[in-house]
Amino acid sequence: MPEHSKIIGKNGIALIPTGDPSIPQATLDSYWGWAISNFSKHKDATYKLINWLSNVKNDKLDARMGTIATRLSTLRDPEMLKEFPVYGFIDKALENFHTVPRIPEYAQIDDIIGSAASKVIAQESTAKQALDQAAAQVNALMIKDGYYSK
Repeated sequence: MPEHSKIIGKNGIALIPTGDPSIPQATLDSYWGWAISNFSKHKDATYKLINWLSNVKNDKLDARMGTIATRLSTLRDPEMLKEFPVYGFIDKALENFHTVPRIPEYAQIDDIIGSAASKVIAQESTAKQALDQAAAQVNALMIKDGYYSK
């Protein structure tokens, strides 16, 4: 709806570049998952809700309302690709993805990286300075918590 935005048709998406052509392009896959607690008193009803929320029809409906499709079948659906060409890039990015480290400290690491990015965006620091400082903070955290040795 171009009448609602000045940037429609003026933006895009690309795979994350690498500094070395021998390194395959990758993306970070961070996602939410559904689960049913073992202590739930309504396991069947919860399962039915999750199934309804994540079925093919509702994934497409959600996508058309502004979210990003979560099912590969939706990302690859020719009708959806025509409507949302970006899904082709998302599908390509998912060919080589990594998940965030499954360690308790990851929330702190994410904050450190986010803070570094904010400093660069606010022009308070160069990218190299901010990332060098973030790397030092992450390294110190990993040493403190026993993942790395000094």
